[in-house]
Amino acid sequence: MRNSRLLVIAATVVMIMAACSAAATPVPATPAPATASPSAAASSATPSSAAPSVALPSVKIGSDNFYESKLMAEIYSQILEHAGYTVDRHFGLGSRPAR
Repeated sequence: MRNSRLLVIAATVVMIMAACSAAATPVPATPAPATASPSAAASSATPSSAAPSVALPSVKIGSDNFYESKLMAEIYSQILEHAGYTVDRHFGLGSRPAR
């Protein structure tokens, strides 16, 4: 049972990291044509011609009060921050009772 949980967690982390690295891959800019005038090239590089960026929502990450849970929460937090999200961390919220 414990091994299957660890396998699911590891697979989830790998998928998130792969998605973040694919999203973070820069798209090469197309070079300006050689016959373009310098003023045309300068005007195409202005920020006003760039597509507007979309603001990403703030994400809250919490964890139980044991080391592995805090570690996984920190890993998720760093991945989300790398992807551009604002992360609000709440670690060590408590422990789960034994059954």
